[in-house]
Amino acid sequence: MRRASLADSITDFRRHGRAIAIVHHRGYRMERWSYADLLDTAARSAKEPAARGIAKGERILLWGENSAEWVAAFLGCALSGVIAVPMDRGATPEFVARVEAQVNPRLAVLGREQPAAGIAAPVIVLEELRDAVAAHPAEPLPRAELTRDDALEIVFTSGTTAEPRGVVISHGNFLANLEPLETEIRKYDRYERWVHPIRFLNLLPLSHVFGQFMGIFVPPLLGGTILLLDTLNPGEVQRVIRRERVSVLVTVPRLVESLRDKIERDLEAEGRIDKFRREFDRAEHEHFLRRWWRFRCIHRRLGWKFWAFISGGAALPEAAEKFWSRLGYAGIQGYGLTETASLVTVQHPFQLAKGSIGKALPGREIKLSENGEILVRGESVAKGYWSARGGGLEPVVGDEGWFHTGDLGVADTAGNLYFKGRRKNVIVTPAGLNVYPEDLESVLRRRPEVRDAVVVGIQRDGNAEPCAVLLLREPEPAAAEGESADGLPRGKETVLLVEDSGLLRRVTAEFLKRIGYTVIDAADGMEALNLAENHRGKINLLLTDLAMPGMNGQELAQKLLARLPQLKVLYTSGYAGSLLQERDYPVLSTAFLEKPFTWQSLAQQVCTVLDHTNPDIFGKK
Repeated sequence: MRRASLADSITDFRRHGRAIAIVHHRGYRMERWSYADLLDTAARSAKEPAARGIAKGERILLWGENSAEWVAAFLGCALSGVIAVPMDRGATPEFVARVEAQVNPRLAVLGREQPAAGIAAPVIVLEELRDAVAAHPAEPLPRAELTRDDALEIVFTSGTTAEPRGVVISHGNFLANLEPLETEIRKYDRYERWVHPIRFLNLLPLSHVFGQFMGIFVPPLLGGTILLLDTLNPGEVQRVIRRERVSVLVTVPRLVESLRDKIERDLEAEGRIDKFRREFDRAEHEHFLRRWWRFRCIHRRLGWKFWAFISGGAALPEAAEKFWSRLGYAGIQGYGLTETASLVTVQHPFQLAKGSIGKALPGREIKLSENGEILVRGESVAKGYWSARGGGLEPVVGDEGWFHTGDLGVADTAGNLYFKGRRKNVIVTPAGLNVYPEDLESVLRRRPEVRDAVVVGIQRDGNAEPCAVLLLREPEPAAAEGESADGLPRGKETVLLVEDSGLLRRVTAEFLKRIGYTVIDAADGMEALNLAENHRGKINLLLTDLAMPGMNGQELAQKLLARLPQLKVLYTSGYAGSLLQERDYPVLSTAFLEKPFTWQSLAQQVCTVLDHTNPDIFGKK
C-alpha cells in the first residue's frame, strides 16, 4: 500500500485502540501506553509547534532516553511537518551545541538528565510532555500538507574531531523500506493471531534510524508491543525476556554474544556445560523442531514465547549465529546505513541463509562495483546531507544516482548478500591479492588456542602484508602443589563472584580460574541468588562488591548465609574502610579487600579467608 507520507501510517494506530503499544521503565515502575494513549499524545504534540509559531520545515531538537514520550514527540513532528533532530542520549553537550548551531532549532525537547544550559531554544522537559501539551485537543488529528519528498528528520553522525554531519531523511525514504515489509507481513496475518501479541524488546537508541524503524514503525504493522529497556546487562535482559513474555529481541551483535556467554556461564556454574556441548555437537544436522526439543531447558530460561533475534549495526559473528541457530532460534540480520534509512537488505525470518545479510528489499537496486563495493540506488537513499554552511543540501548519491556505501560484499546466485568488510580496511598484498581482515579474523578465532585476533596491514612499498595480532589461551606451566606458576597461592574451591563492573568481573574471574578456582560470576545480587539456588555443587566463597545498585553486598551475604551457613565471605570496595563504616557497611580485617587491588593481594586474601574461620557479616566469630 503506497502512502503519501508517514502521517498515513501513524493514523493507522487507531485500529489497535487500547492494545499496549509501549512498555518502558520510569524509575522503579513499568509504564504501559496503549496505542490510543500514544496517538493522543502525538496528536497533541503535533499542535504545539503551531502554537509556538513554528512552521513546517523548521527544526525541533529531541534529546533524551528511550521512552513513550520520546516516541510521541517524534510522531508529533512527523504529523506536523516539523523536522525532528534526534540526539543520541550519550551525546556530549559540546556535540549538541555544534548541531544546534547548524540547524537553529526553534524548540528543544530534553530529558531531565540532559543539560539544558547552553541550549538557546525554548525547552520542554521530555518526561513532562503529556502535561506540556495537554491543553491542545487531540481531535481532529493534525494533517499537514505532506508528501513523500518532505524531510522527516536530520540524523547527525560523527563529530568527534570534525563538524557533525547531518543526513536528511524524508518521509519517502522511510516508507520505501516500510511498505515492502508490510506487504510481506500481510501474507502471514492468519498465523500471527496464534502468537498475538508479538512483543519486541528494543535495546537500540531511538535516535538511530534502525532503532526508530524497529522501535516505532514495524511493531504496529502487527499490532505488537514495544518494550524499551535501558541496559545491556545480559542477566537483566534475560529476566525481562522471560517476565514480559518477549517474542523478538532487537539489539546489536555484542549483546547477542553476551547472552550466549551468560547461558554458557550459567550451565558451567550448574555443572552441565560438558553435557550441553555434547548435545550441541549432536544437534548439528537435526531438524529445527528436534533441536528445539533437545534444548528445551534453554528455551525455558528465556521463556517459551521467545523465538528470534533481530541484529543490526554490525555483522553478527559466525559463532554467535551458529550458537543460537543450533538451539532453535531465528537470527535475523539486515544491512543498511543511515543514508539508506536503515535498510538495504534483510533476511526473511523463514528463509534464512547462513552468514548472509539478506536479500535486497523490493524497490531498490544493488550492484557491486569492480572492487566489490556495495552500491545502492532507489527511493530509500537519503535526500542529502545537511549543509553546515546553509543554502540547501549536499548530495549523497554519485554518478547515475548510485550511493557508494564504502562497504564490500559478495552475492550468491540466489541474491543473498554477504558482508566482507569496509573498503578502507582491505589489505592489498604485493602479489595483488585483496585480503579481507574480517575473513582472516573469523578463521583465526576458530582455533582453540586463540581467544581473539585482529588483522592489520603492514605497509611495504606501496602495498601491504597482513599481520595478525593474537590473544592466546596459553596452557598453564606446571607448578608446585598449592602454588601457581608465578608463585601465587592456588585453590580448588568454588567462588561466587559478584561485581557490577563488567570488565572487572571478567578479568577477576579469568584470574581466579587461572589459579585453580571454579568461578560462578554474576553482575548483581539477584543474579547471584538465582545462580546459587540452581548450582548443584558446594559454593565455598562469596567474593562480592559491597556498594552495588539495588541489593548491596551486605544484603546479598545475609540472604546467602541464611541458605548456606558454611559460606565464607570476602568483601571488596573502592571506598576506604572508614567511609564504609560511616555508611554502616561492615569492614572486616580478615574479610575485606580495598580496590584497586593487585592479583597477589587478591589471591592471598582469598586463600586466607578460605583457610580460616570466616567472620559473619556482622563481624562475629
